[in-house]
Amino acid sequence: MWTPVPFFDTLRRIVKGRTRLLLTFHNVPLALSAALVVATGCVIPPPEIREQDNLPPRIDWNLTIPSIDEPVFDRTTEDRIEFRIDEAVTDPEGDPLYVLWYWEAPDGVPAAVFGAGAMELRPCDSRKLADASPGQYVAVKVLVSDGRLTWTGDPDDALPATVPDGFEVARRVWYMKLLGECR
Repeated sequence: MWTPVPFFDTLRRIVKGRTRLLLTFHNVPLALSAALVVATGCVIPPPEIREQDNLPPRIDWNLTIPSIDEPVFDRTTEDRIEFRIDEAVTDPEGDPLYVLWYWEAPDGVPAAVFGAGAMELRPCDSRKLADASPGQYVAVKVLVSDGRLTWTGDPDDALPATVPDGFEVARRVWYMKLLGECR
């Protein structure tokens, strides 16, 4: 009959990755080898995943087109002006980006002009811009976020769009001076 030595009398010897337990057979010790489960490496829990704050996209103003903050638009000789940010925008985490373009006439009411990395504006095709007096300014703005932008068009808000909580908006503003009159 096999009877194990009581727990407090058990001798354990670590020998090359194995534990030997001393057992008795009618009070005669016998060696019994028990294999230890030896892992090839330590089992380390994965690093704690901490949610980081979402960083907003960045716009390098020097890479935008036009690169100057106050472009001049002559309505007698030009029919369109193009604004571009496609080479100037990056997101630190590489998230997909949402872009919203709009302009504000001299009366301050925003008008959305949707585009992606570029937006074309034809001032003589808009009554507000065609009727504006020479020398007045039009603010052309672009909003970029890695959270979905929703146009509200509220002229009383500093930002006529909403963005989900936890997301921020990067923006670029040009103040385009209107010259001449539409033909």
